Amino acid sequence: MNVGSIAQGNFYIFCTLLGLSLIASSLTYYDSKESAYDEALIAEKRNFEKIEYVVRKLKLLLKAQSRNPFKEKFNHFVSRTDDLHKKISAHVVEAEYLNLLNKRKERAFYLLLIGFFVGIVVTIFGIHNWYNKVQKPSDKLKLLEIES
Repeated sequence: MNVGSIAQGNFYIFCTLLGLSLIASSLTYYDSKESAYDEALIAEKRNFEKIEYVVRKLKLLLKAQSRNPFKEKFNHFVSRTDDLHKKISAHVVEAEYLNLLNKRKERAFYLLLIGFFVGIVVTIFGIHNWYNKVQKPSDKLKLLEIES
């Protein structure tokens, strides 16, 4: 085996490992974006449940106020609606953040497809050429050495 075939073999092995690393990194990148989206979605669901709880409590408060004098409870009701408004505006911000994360997740999915496909092509290129241009001639030389 000469120096050129060793360098050629190293290049094809490098291509194979590069392709495998592209496959692994694209899968890992997508998984990280998907888990960030899932975590934010769970947090948003929790916040939305809290808002629904406050709305139900305000409805009960309105029913209770219909029996009591309205002027006494008006200030309390106004402060509760201000709190609800703050929570709803925070919910809107969270929804926009979720939309941004969803777009990043979609982009990560397309990068996953591209990285995975390129990784497979580069890996197959490296393995095929290494076997045909390095390993087969090496095997033939070994067979000739054994026969003689």
